[in-house]
Amino acid sequence: MTRRVSIATADGTWTLDLDAQARSAAVVSFAPGAGAAPDPGLIERAASWLRAEASLALEGPLAAEAVDARLSQCRSCPHLEPLPAPQVGWCQACGCPRSGRAELTVKATMPAASCPRGRWG
Repeated sequence: MTRRVSIATADGTWTLDLDAQARSAAVVSFAPGAGAAPDPGLIERAASWLRAEASLALEGPLAAEAVDARLSQCRSCPHLEPLPAPQVGWCQACGCPRSGRAELTVKATMPAASCPRGRWG
């Protein structure tokens, strides 16, 4: 069963289809807000974020061993902006905002999330 979801952001409204049976998500459209014309990099990052969040909702979090392996790679990366434990920090290479959902201990649990430097995902 496919479910269409719309998400309003400061830049505009994203529409995506979530397919629970196929465990997939697809960006259907983006409608910029009044006067907004986001750059292609923003659209690509937002689509990646939507896929990652949808994978977590549809598949659940990755197993602890897989998360630990991802975080181990993050801890040794020069692009890490570290935070005190138990958090790991933020990736400076991915372009995500500094929010709770983008913090690596959360992001690493998302099955479809990936490292922009190819270290995991």
